[in-house]
Amino acid sequence: MTANERLRDLILRRAVVRDRAVRAHIKDALATWRSLGRDVDEIIRATPDPLTSDRALDVLLRAGLETRRVVVDLTTSLTMPLAAFAVNEIAELPIAIERGAHDEIAVPFHMAFVSDAAGLLAAPLGGGTVAGALDGVQADVQRGLRTALTAGVARKQSVDAVARVVRTVIGNRGQTIERIIRSEFARVANQAALLTYQRNRQVVRAVQWAATLSGRTCLVCAAFHGRVWTDWDKVKLPVVASHATCRCMLLPVLKKAVDLGLPDSPDLRATFDGRAADVLTYADWFAQQDEAFQRDVLGPTRLALYREKKVRLSGFVRQGRMRPLRAVQRRISAR
Repeated sequence: MTANERLRDLILRRAVVRDRAVRAHIKDALATWRSLGRDVDEIIRATPDPLTSDRALDVLLRAGLETRRVVVDLTTSLTMPLAAFAVNEIAELPIAIERGAHDEIAVPFHMAFVSDAAGLLAAPLGGGTVAGALDGVQADVQRGLRTALTAGVARKQSVDAVARVVRTVIGNRGQTIERIIRSEFARVANQAALLTYQRNRQVVRAVQWAATLSGRTCLVCAAFHGRVWTDWDKVKLPVVASHATCRCMLLPVLKKAVDLGLPDSPDLRATFDGRAADVLTYADWFAQQDEAFQRDVLGPTRLALYREKKVRLSGFVRQGRMRPLRAVQRRISAR
């Protein structure tokens, strides 16, 4: 196994460990969010029938304040662990790579600047902050509350009926909160990795994108899977260049043994060969799946084009986005 393949497996294992920690944060956040649903439900059900405009306004104000309190609590409880996670990734990743490339030889790897950790949170690449994302959730809930209460007054609905609608409004935002948490931890992990690789250009010659191949892998990530960048300014970042809750990772591609200044031996030349880690391509993996799975991924029309060999899987994606079906068909007709 080459050094780059060892590092591929190491970073995959680190992602598994990270996911366990992220699930714990999600569990705590959703428990807090469910408590908001119960509190708002009590506020509404304590309001006597009939639901008048004045009573609806009072509920809106009180529920809005309660929502704000919970969002502030969530922001605080997530920002601190995320900051600690960013610092830990910057501190621990170089050590793991230094020791993980070879059993006997440590490749000198420097830590990125810890001051960069603040930038990962305050000025994320291509996205907003956790606080901004959760503020968006609060705004969605506020709109849902206003709509439900306004409709309740206009339609002369009972307080219980309005409470059921509001419970759904708040409950549905739990999935959004989970997406925010998963996306931010994945983004920070990959951005910290990229900073680390950039800091170690004396040993890292390129960066490779690795997707997690499963039934959840989208065609956008499939198109990036295995791609290697030698131009640091062009490296794409998972989540930012793909989508929320992306599970992809950035891997380092170490230089050849001779370029690393290692002793000249057949073993080291074979281990540090400078090639990106071998990965099973998504196209090969997809071809091994059954027709039902392929139809779920592509849909019937795209699947027919794929099976007739009119379009390769990569032809369904352009610049990190799915091509509209009509655009795909126009490209086929123009040949």
